Amino acid sequence: MPQFTTDRFLLRPICQEDLRFVFQGLGHEDITRHYPHDYRKLEDAQEKMDWYLQLVKEDTGRWFAVMSLDNEVFYGAAGFSEWDKLNNKARIEFWLIREYWRRGVMREVVPVLCNWGFRVMGLFRIEAYVESKNKRCLKVLQKTKFTHEGVLRAFKMRYKHYIHIHIYSILFTDDVIPFDPFKPAPFD
Repeated sequence: MPQFTTDRFLLRPICQEDLRFVFQGLGHEDITRHYPHDYRKLEDAQEKMDWYLQLVKEDTGRWFAVMSLDNEVFYGAAGFSEWDKLNNKARIEFWLIREYWRRGVMREVVPVLCNWGFRVMGLFRIEAYVESKNKRCLKVLQKTKFTHEGVLRAFKMRYKHYIHIHIYSILFTDDVIPFDPFKPAPFD
């Protein structure tokens, strides 16, 4: 799986060596507040890591570590799951270590990742399912020109409360993502 860059970040395949970073990120309550699982123990983060790696093994998705250009600083992760090759669609998800919030990281990464999904994975539709209380994620999708398709009201129960899920999508034909913004990493 290739790696590529934005102006400020390297996206490279997530790997087992990233476990401590995944635990650092997903072990924080502010990040997993909108997740269906807690990752408070290293073993829990290993389950998530196994899932990332299983996506590649089963060819049902791809996840990337979001790194500094020199591959030294881990900011978070982003990727695709639920890759439906028959209908050329997948679900995009992303998260950041809390100290890197509000720095425009995902606003820069998401369009490049989407372009990679369109060009390399052959996707026509990229969709996101986001809890209504996850305001930061909703804002990223809005600023990166995803279309709000609707709300699944009381879609899931979490912590004894029903939650609403917003559905966003972007299509290859939407013409809102520059066609060729990603650059192969210099050491690819």
